[in-house]
Amino acid sequence: MRTITDKQARHAIEKKEFGADVVDESKAVVVVLTQDWCPQWHAMRDWIGRTCKEADATLFVHEYNRHDHFEEFLRLKEEVWNNREIPYVRIYRAGKLSHHTNYVSEDRFAALLKPRHPARG
Repeated sequence: MRTITDKQARHAIEKKEFGADVVDESKAVVVVLTQDWCPQWHAMRDWIGRTCKEADATLFVHEYNRHDHFEEFLRLKEEVWNNREIPYVRIYRAGKLSHHTNYVSEDRFAALLKPRHPARG
């Protein structure tokens, strides 16, 4: 589990998206945006690292209430990304946002991490 740095968070605030140093870290990248007091985050934290490792996905976490940029990041999350719940999970494949969700079960999360293959026909 990696922590989003202040520089990476400020890039997201300015550019409205995380930079290549996050989204291109591996073929699959998971970014969890949360606050340290969130009970759903505490529940997910018990299994999310293992599930990401099994799926060969890189996991980044940002507990944004612990930073000076809290208000700015909250505006990005709520007003730009239109998500007011926590934890907020963004999943990237090949550098592009492929899914986003809030708290889900471990099984549902594992299913979201599986690569999708184009329909054949």
